[in-house]
Amino acid sequence: GRIATPELAAERLRELEILHARAAKGTEERLHMAHKLAQTLWNYDKQDRAIDLLADALSECQIQSNEPIDCFVGFLENKGHFTRGETFLKDRLTRSTNKLHKNWLTLRLYRTYEAALNNNGQVSLGQGDTLYKAAHKAILEDIRTEDHNHRCQLIDRLLSIYRTYDRKKPNYVDLDLMDFAFKRLPKILQRQTNNQESIIRNTAETLKDLVGYREGLAFLIERLENEPSWWRYQHRDGWNQYGWQLGQWRENAKPLGDLEPRLLAIVTAELRRDLETRQQRNRVMYWQHHGHFWKEKTDDFARAAEEVLAERKDSSAAVTYIAEYLFEGLDRHDRAIAILLDAHRRKVLDENGQSRLVDFLHRRDRYGESIAILLPLIELRPDNMRYRVQLMHAYFRTNQREALLDLLAKTDAYFHKENRWNENAMSELGRSCLANQLFEQSVEYYKELIPLHQRTQPQRGIGNGTLSLYYMNLARAYAGLKNTVEAVDAAGAAIVAWGPRHDRRQEAVNTLVDVLRGSPDLDAYVAELDKSVEETGMENPIVRKHLGQVYMERGKFEKAAAQLKLAVESQPNDAGTYKKLIACYDAKKDKTGAIAQLLQWVQLNRRDIELYADLGRRYTDLEKSKQAERAYTSIVEMQPKESESHARLAKIRQEQNRWPEAIEHWRQVAEIRGLEPTGLLNLAKAQVHLKQWNEATETLKKLKARSWPNRFSNVPSEVQTLEQTIEHERQR
Repeated sequence: GRIATPELAAERLRELEILHARAAKGTEERLHMAHKLAQTLWNYDKQDRAIDLLADALSECQIQSNEPIDCFVGFLENKGHFTRGETFLKDRLTRSTNKLHKNWLTLRLYRTYEAALNNNGQVSLGQGDTLYKAAHKAILEDIRTEDHNHRCQLIDRLLSIYRTYDRKKPNYVDLDLMDFAFKRLPKILQRQTNNQESIIRNTAETLKDLVGYREGLAFLIERLENEPSWWRYQHRDGWNQYGWQLGQWRENAKPLGDLEPRLLAIVTAELRRDLETRQQRNRVMYWQHHGHFWKEKTDDFARAAEEVLAERKDSSAAVTYIAEYLFEGLDRHDRAIAILLDAHRRKVLDENGQSRLVDFLHRRDRYGESIAILLPLIELRPDNMRYRVQLMHAYFRTNQREALLDLLAKTDAYFHKENRWNENAMSELGRSCLANQLFEQSVEYYKELIPLHQRTQPQRGIGNGTLSLYYMNLARAYAGLKNTVEAVDAAGAAIVAWGPRHDRRQEAVNTLVDVLRGSPDLDAYVAELDKSVEETGMENPIVRKHLGQVYMERGKFEKAAAQLKLAVESQPNDAGTYKKLIACYDAKKDKTGAIAQLLQWVQLNRRDIELYADLGRRYTDLEKSKQAERAYTSIVEMQPKESESHARLAKIRQEQNRWPEAIEHWRQVAEIRGLEPTGLLNLAKAQVHLKQWNEATETLKKLKARSWPNRFSNVPSEVQTLEQTIEHERQR
């Protein structure tokens, strides 16, 4: 790299030069040192000296080292000496005896030709079109090599040249690229024994970028139509490799024209293979939940599935798999269910298929039809709690309460025998009773389940997430019984025991809010809470906070404010409660009360500058200019040596049209945060606003004299805009 300190830079060069001078001529060590010294010289803009040094070193040493050669030719290309680079590489080619090195030199020579094409340079083959044609012909000749790795690299170089010269002669290059991709490459691939996938992908991408999506898609389609069938057994086939590109490019290649039936044949063939083997791979085009689903061909996909079904209708596994595809992949819900019902009537469907049928019926609210399927399943697998729970829910959804209670009693009795009564059984029954509105039974199961879980888990289950979920369900069960006191206690326990997942934490809080919202008499619960606090001396700020939220939702702002005040008194550092309380006063249109609460919040959180900004805005609305000014100046007083406070007050001063004061604060920002351009940039903008052209020009000079971190990439364009503004205004 480049060292900014001149003394260190000079010392580094001096030491490198000494090391190079001491090394014996013609040795690999001297070549290595010359290479590093030349790179360093180049970094310090001593480019001619770097070229001469490396040229001498390469002439002294006949060791075939690619890195110094690449560096030397790169230097020449950078300076526009393409002919010299070409001559050097050709000379090395004639003297090289190593096949691998000759291949590398050949590829490097073609890179030089590409660089010349890109920069309109001259070489022995010519310039511009002449050079392109000659290089193109030479590479096509070299591609006939028997070295498969070298052939692959030559193809990559040819594609790169297409990309480079396409910017200058797009129509010219596009024809050559199309000819290579569709006429020459298929024959080449027949000989290629490795890297075919890479060659095909690179060629397709080049076609897509230079000619268009349709041509890239056409190339991939042709390759899939002609690929060896055994590639699939090595996971090298085109669908596995390029399925995603087929889906995306199809969307961008409209209209498809004659490509449409060819592509559809490929997709449906893959779909048939998927359904026949029951091994899904890349469902991007024929599965509706993928982003590149071919929606217009849904009927064709369904038809292909029906054809496979007709061939394998007596296989339970095949019928179930196809039905799952129709249900999940195409949203053909009723047809999928009909297929499974037919197989069940024909006694083809095995247990797994029957289970999937029940699942589909329940998801389509066809609970009554599932009962006849679930009863034999329970007889077959009496220990399977899932079947019992599904049947209980089917009874509930079909208003068969007596059958539901009877099944619950039998299930409870069965699982209490032979050591079957465990945490999973309690959990499943408790959850099922909750879903089926058997709230009393659900409460009893969770009252037994929760202590068991606490006894058997580390730290009594707190923090593992499961205990919190149990308490949430218990809270919902109590809420179903209209027992708000117990429901809130359970919801609070869920919050205390919540696990590491953020969504479950929020779910615990939401459970508490839902319990309070569903309370039949919220005022009566508040009276009970007040009585409990008076007796125990223990306040509950979380409950008070969400009581305030629910009262606010009901438009009862006085009651909401009372609860939120109690919450902030017992938990004064909760910013969320203060926000709700201030919002409550705002809803009451009590501006003075909102300011009072905001002042109280400020006393507890003095370094939050946004609170002072909000306070100043509220005082301004009340036309109390002195208090507003006091609030605004407190922003800097609280953080006098922080750039954020000065930047915030500067913006406020600009909104107040007090630009001279804003300028002073932007100066402070620039001084405090000197390694970032934000302060200087905003200072210049403020100076331009006040038409301080000379001062703004000086500030912009400071900005241009420094190099800023990459994240401030917009600085040069903003500086240029300001300079143009200054110049325009001066001329005007």
